[in-house]
Amino acid sequence: MHAKRLRRYGDASVVKKLSSRHHGVTLSDRLWARVVRGAPDACWEWQGATDKDGYGRIGRGGRGAPNNPAHRVAFEISRGPIPYGLLVCHHCDNPPCCNPAHLFLGTHQDNQADKVAKGRQARGSTAGRCS
Repeated sequence: MHAKRLRRYGDASVVKKLSSRHHGVTLSDRLWARVVRGAPDACWEWQGATDKDGYGRIGRGGRGAPNNPAHRVAFEISRGPIPYGLLVCHHCDNPPCCNPAHLFLGTHQDNQADKVAKGRQARGSTAGRCS
C-alpha cells in the first residue's frame, strides 16, 4: 500500500488524494465559463449558483473553502486585489452581473449614497447592492 501511495501521490504518508474536482482548471476559467458575456456595455449575467439575494456564488477551490460572490471574484480577476474594508458595488444594480465595467469599489457609506441617489432606498431598509 505504501508503494502504491508513493506512486500515485508522490508521498507514502498520504491517506487519500485531496479533491481533484477542479484539477488544472483555474478560478478564472471556472468563473467565466458560468458567465454569459455580451456587448461590453451589457450586463454579463452569472448562470451558476446564487444566494438568496441573487448574487452569484463561486468557490475558490479546495475542500471546505468558502464560496465567494462571483462579482467580487470577477473584479479581482480583471482589476486586482480588493483593499480591505471596501465593497464591490454595481453601477447597473443587477446582482448577477459580473461585467467588470459595471463594478466599482466603494465603502458601505458610498453604497448607501448610491442607493439613495438611484431611488432604491425602501423606507426602513438598509439593504444595498454590494458585498
